[in-house]
Amino acid sequence: MTAPNQTLLLGAGELGTAFLPYLSSLPTTHITVAVRDVSKYIHLSKPNVSLISLDYSRPSSTLAQTFAKHDTIISCTGFGQNGTQKKLTEAVLEAGKLRKEKGKGRIWYFPWQWGVNYDITKDSGGLMPLFGEQLEVRNTLRSQAVSSNIKWTIVSTGMFMSFLFEPFWGMVVKEGDEIVARALRSWEHKVTATDVSDIGKMLVEILARGNPASENSIVYIV
Repeated sequence: MTAPNQTLLLGAGELGTAFLPYLSSLPTTHITVAVRDVSKYIHLSKPNVSLISLDYSRPSSTLAQTFAKHDTIISCTGFGQNGTQKKLTEAVLEAGKLRKEKGKGRIWYFPWQWGVNYDITKDSGGLMPLFGEQLEVRNTLRSQAVSSNIKWTIVSTGMFMSFLFEPFWGMVVKEGDEIVARALRSWEHKVTATDVSDIGKMLVEILARGNPASENSIVYIV
């Protein structure tokens, strides 16, 4: 009997919970959902879905011990604090080396890179340091993945559809009994939006096919 693919899903927020139904439908796959407080997410448990408590503020070396137990790692943590995404990536790279020492295969890593093409935005002229950190993550993966016994895939999507309805954007708001839609900056300013459920469908398609073309590369979807 083939051992199940051990998949670690980091986070169970909007994106993680949208991914979970699709991930749990994959054959011979066991999903472990890493959250801070397991008691809040017991409802997500299934025969092929378990929960663990994981504190991302712990040292990279400690996180790597957990990461090394898994074949696939999918980050749905959100930005978090400055440095979080860089630390997670360092932990994955270290975990890949630990697996290599034990004669195990590569980790397939899907970093938190959903929604923005950081090769284009960079750090927006220093105004968005978190964007700059995400670009660092990309460059680190490009330079160190092979030697660290991991492979990575960045799924580049549009902005999450739900963001359009967040009050701070002011794009879709309720005024009295009416729903008012406004442009972002101007009516000529275009944005691309993707529903998180559709991202989940495409993620599972990538995993199911296992196409080498998606390894160590960026897959663009809208």
